[in-house]
Formats: sequence, structure tokens, C-alpha cells
Amino acid sequence: MLKDYSCYKLDFRYLKNYKINDDGTVSRQCFRCKEWKDFDSAFPWKSKEHTHKQSSCKACCALKREERRKRDPEKYKNRIRNIRLKRKFNISLDIFNKMVQEQNNSCFICGCKNPYKNMDVDHNHSTGLVRKLLCNNCNSGIGHLRENYEILFKSIWYLYIHEYNLNLTFEQFVEQGYITKMLGEL
Repeated sequence: MLKDYSCYKLDFRYLKNYKINDDGTVSRQCFRCKEWKDFDSAFPWKSKEHTHKQSSCKACCALKREERRKRDPEKYKNRIRNIRLKRKFNISLDIFNKMVQEQNNSCFICGCKNPYKNMDVDHNHSTGLVRKLLCNNCNSGIGHLRENYEILFKSIWYLYIHEYNLNLTFEQFVEQGYITKMLGEL
């Protein structure tokens, strides 16, 4: 019995590069290597909607990708970076590059000069909105503090009382205005 391939919008009986096997599966001839391979497992999807398959098998697609990467490695890196930025943060590589220039290639929090490739895109995990570019240390710090102001202020209190050997609770620290004094000094 022939498997239902109606989702592919193809009629295999009229296509010369397809053949129906005795067990009901479909084979296809690869455009590049000309080998007959299983249609379902050997050919990658061409579209996000899963309506079309590539004309080349997975192995040939991988070889073609490798050839493109070797021909122009910088273009390939930028293409991959653009795809990742779009997928994860919904920004393009052009917007990322503009942000790098606006921040003078430095971390927005600590100001350290950062190589272009090491800039992290900071975003709000609740809303998904992009904020600024940070170095890995600052971005990780915010993430480890779970983007929580109370934990941040308690971390400041913790560092301050141990640096100056004070015996203050967090509530006393806030009531005596240490945090507002520190913010005023910035």
C-alpha cells in the first residue's frame, strides 16, 4: 500500500525521478549524485511548511554547504550569525552591527572593550525584547541573578557589608540609604 504523500503536493506517478518500491515506499534519484535513495529519510525539507523536499540528498546538501563555506568563510559566518540572531532575538545582522557601533564596541554595563564576536545580545526573558549588547560576564551575571532587582540589591548589600566589615541587615542597609547613596555616586 502506498504511503499517503498528499502533503508533498506531488503525484509520484508522473515524475521521472521518483519510483514506488514494492513495499509501498518511494525512492527518489538525487540530482547531484544520481543515486536512488529513500524519499522520506534521505532528502531534507526545503520549506518550513514541510511541503517540499530538496532535490539533492542530505549527503550532497552537506557537501554543497561545505563547498560554499570554504569558498567564502566570512560570508558563511555572517549568514549563520544572521540566521541565529533572527531566530533567537528577531533582529538582523545589520541591526546588531548598528548596536555595536552605537556602543563603541563595548559592554553597556561595565564598558569593557569587547571583540565583535564576543558581544552578547541581552534580552528580557519575559517579553523577549532586546535591550543592549553586553560582555559575557555582565550578561551571565544578570542571568544568574534571574533578572531580579531584589536579588541584585541583596548582592550589592552582601558585597558592601563584607568589604567594609559592617554588621547590617539588608533592611537596615536600605533604611540607612546606602543604595541611594551608591546610585547617586554613579
